[in-house]
Amino acid sequence: YGLYDEWWHGLYGFDVTVASPPHQGWLTSICVTMIGTAIVFAAAREHRWGRWGFMVAIAAFGQYASIQSGALADLNLSATIDWPTLTWLTIPLVCVLLGSQVVSRGGAIGTGLLTLVLSLATWSFASWAVGWYADLQHLALRDFVELGFPIDMVLIPAIVFVFGVVVELLLRWTGSSAWLLAGSGATGVIAITWLLNSMGSGGVDLGGEDGGQADSILLTCVAGGVLAGVLGGATWRLGRALRASNATPAVSVTVVGTA
Repeated sequence: YGLYDEWWHGLYGFDVTVASPPHQGWLTSICVTMIGTAIVFAAAREHRWGRWGFMVAIAAFGQYASIQSGALADLNLSATIDWPTLTWLTIPLVCVLLGSQVVSRGGAIGTGLLTLVLSLATWSFASWAVGWYADLQHLALRDFVELGFPIDMVLIPAIVFVFGVVVELLLRWTGSSAWLLAGSGATGVIAITWLLNSMGSGGVDLGGEDGGQADSILLTCVAGGVLAGVLGGATWRLGRALRASNATPAVSVTVVGTA
């Protein structure tokens, strides 16, 4: 994908969009790698390094999968539902819920914190690397490329961290269940969507140019609630599967007596 990306930028110019074949292939490779890494670390979750490794892996998966889903903005899926924003919100929130199921103490808050830290590191580097690489390769930046720290890209991870703190406290108070995880995911996406829309941040433009379409906000929240609810509830069983990844199968030993 590196050589493919080099050819692509040489042909079309330098851009930072993810809606291109080499970028989608590269991000998919990263996500698949992080899934395998998370499974390996989940098998060692009795160790501190295993727990932290798992949280880093799923936080990285959530970040890159969210970036990859930004390509949905280039598809005419719906005029009333902001699918790119929903996936950008839902994926890291579900990763926080999954972290709480594999790492019972501190999994939610740890995954949320690492999501924020990785986002800060990634976008701090990206804002510098875009201009440096374009200048090095003598490639012209597209008109829509803006250099500088993208604060909107860090706003959602910061809110995800707060969500992780809330989930951590809630699970310690009530215990875990599929319905609780589903409700937490749905409530989180709906609340954050309304918050971002009221702030006019995070890439959310649910009301269109006139900002007066209340049905757009409602439909986006409903779709987000259903999506996050289903995936959030699924983390309960997926968490059980990952916790069982370090189970050692029983080995029967037959002792044969000698005459």
